[in-house]
Amino acid sequence: MYSSIAGGIATLMTTATKEQNGTRVYCKFLLSTSEGVQQINSSKALFSVYGEPLPPHLINFRTRYNSVRLSWPLPWSFVEAPVTGYQVQMLSNGLEVLRTADTGVDQMMYTFDGLDFQTIYIFRAAAINAVGQGEWGNLVNVTTPEPEAPGPPTAFTGVVTISGGT
Repeated sequence: MYSSIAGGIATLMTTATKEQNGTRVYCKFLLSTSEGVQQINSSKALFSVYGEPLPPHLINFRTRYNSVRLSWPLPWSFVEAPVTGYQVQMLSNGLEVLRTADTGVDQMMYTFDGLDFQTIYIFRAAAINAVGQGEWGNLVNVTTPEPEAPGPPTAFTGVVTISGGT
C-alpha cells in the first residue's frame, strides 16, 4: 500500500505477509521522504485480520413427502465479522444448480419444497459475513421418498338418508 502525505513529500509504504488465511499478518511500515526511506519502527507490527467464515457442515436432513429440510450448526467465524446469513443450494445429480436460497443470521435450517418424488438431490451451504461468502460446505445427497399411498378413510362426512317400506 502506498499513501502520499503533503503532496508527495512523504510516502507511507507497507509490506505484508499473510501467514494463514484469516489469522494474523506481519507488517513492516516504511516512510519515504526526501531524505530517503526509513523504517517507522524496528520491529514487525502484528495485527489481526479477518476473512470469510468457514463453511457450515450440513449434518441433518429430513425428507417428508416432496420436501427436504436441512440443518447445520453455527460455523466458526471471526469475532470482528460474525456470520450474517447463509446461502443454501440444491443441485441436480449432475451438480447443476437448480435453486439457491438465502437465510437470515439465526436461521440454521432451510426447507426445499415442491421436489419430485424418488429423485436424487444434492445440497450444500455457505456462510456469509461482512467480508463476503465463505466456501461451500460438504455435499449431502438426498433421495426423496415415494409418494405415500392414501390410507383408509378415518371419518365419513355427509348426509345419510334412510328410507324404508311400509
